[in-house]
Amino acid sequence: MHIHPDDLKGGGTQGTWFALFVLLATVSVGAQEGGQPLNVIQGRLVLEAGERPDDWRILAAPRLLAEWPRQVTGLMSATTPTAYGTFTLQCERTDWVYVGAYVNGRLDVESVVPIPLKSLQGPREPVLIKPKPPREKVEFVLQREGGALQGRRVKVHLYNLHGEVTASTRGRWSDEAGIVRFERLPATYYDLWLEGEASTTQSGQERLPAVLFRNLEVTPGPGTQRITLNVPPSGSLRGRLFFPQGETQASGYVVAVQTGTVPEEGRPVEQWPAAYARGAQKCYAQTEVGPDGTFTLQGLTPGRLALDIRRPGEREAWGTIWEVEVKAGQVTNLGLVRVAREGWRYMFDRQTLAGWQESDFYDPGAVRIENDSIVMEQGNDMTGITWTQDLPRVDYEVTLQAMRVAGSDFFCGLTFPVKQDPCTLILGGWGGSVVGLSCLDGYDASENETSQWIEFDPRRWYRVRLRVTQGRIEVWLEQKRIINVDLAGKEVSIRIECEPSRPFGIATWRTTGAVRDLRIRRLEGKP
Repeated sequence: MHIHPDDLKGGGTQGTWFALFVLLATVSVGAQEGGQPLNVIQGRLVLEAGERPDDWRILAAPRLLAEWPRQVTGLMSATTPTAYGTFTLQCERTDWVYVGAYVNGRLDVESVVPIPLKSLQGPREPVLIKPKPPREKVEFVLQREGGALQGRRVKVHLYNLHGEVTASTRGRWSDEAGIVRFERLPATYYDLWLEGEASTTQSGQERLPAVLFRNLEVTPGPGTQRITLNVPPSGSLRGRLFFPQGETQASGYVVAVQTGTVPEEGRPVEQWPAAYARGAQKCYAQTEVGPDGTFTLQGLTPGRLALDIRRPGEREAWGTIWEVEVKAGQVTNLGLVRVAREGWRYMFDRQTLAGWQESDFYDPGAVRIENDSIVMEQGNDMTGITWTQDLPRVDYEVTLQAMRVAGSDFFCGLTFPVKQDPCTLILGGWGGSVVGLSCLDGYDASENETSQWIEFDPRRWYRVRLRVTQGRIEVWLEQKRIINVDLAGKEVSIRIECEPSRPFGIATWRTTGAVRDLRIRRLEGKP
């Protein structure tokens, strides 16, 4: 992080003192008792007028939480800035550490600074954190098509990129007008999940759906920001789940709306739904299969959904039911559904790059694990990761979630095998919106029949699904099929820039991107 000359300006002794501080402030390696390496991180919190340094706290840790941790232990280091905003942190040696500012007990996502300590050699530039003022008051107003949710108290969960902001209270209740209030909420993008109702004073009202509102922008400043959220009508579905062979019911299995996140190890089972909801797309609901194999999911958002099937006691999905159409006020009957013989193979353990290597691009950005995702920082030109283990080359499907963190070009260039030939799926290329396959008959994603324009929101997770069969490539984005190309008579290839991604890899172009929930499976009945 660089310091602008204006940051050194100031009146009287304070400006002189800070100029001296900037010359001395570093991230450096010291030693604690016993000779163990210790990282000393110094920096300054620069606040806008009206904000007080002692209202903020600074935390350094290998992973930052959305809320201030109940206990600062292990690899964490915490402090309150001085009246000048300066701070010093000491933390144990680790590969990466993240420094972030908290206000009112909540992380300011925009303030987070990643620091690569593994490659630290001598002094580094000081950490300069310049958060925007939090929003004084925020009101999320939940309403139906006909107006406010009069007489209905509901529980919601609020999430930023680092987790649930309301985790310590297990959610937040609305008042009987459907308004959920927060004070001094950091400015950033949030997701909000409507979990359910506490009470209903009016009988006969329709069940509210477990809807997820995504990418809600809270802006900085004084006063109250009102964000109105229209709660759609709900639908439901039912079915019977059986094992692959015979007529044995899959009792105790869980059927749930697909998600891209899983609960942490040790988290109580009753807190799992809120952890799953953070990675869902439209809504999140789950149910356990009964002794006779029947299941019913209620309170679903209308539209096309995917359902994950989890085996008893497991956190990750075994199989998926794709393209389930839910209609408002109706029950969708799925009939008999069978558990997949071969389940998903997960290609990312959320903690390490096991099975991957950093792609051999010229002048790439850093690759790191952050918040259960793989982050590929902006390079000059490309940054990426390449799979090093075995994988099918035809008759398979892959699914993942991808996000553009920063930049304006492709945030997910997924190179994959089609028998013996490689191909690349581009999301958000050529200035940010081009989607397509590179290459078909020598023409890249901007020029062939798969080329299309799709606008991608910043810092929003998108579900991607790729299916490769003997003669076809299909791609879905957010449950909508966007590519369906017949390969008969076509030559499949990649651009030379993507060679380091072969046979299977993910890359970005002058953009910071992130991926999570990487799964692959052979198609049923295929060798």
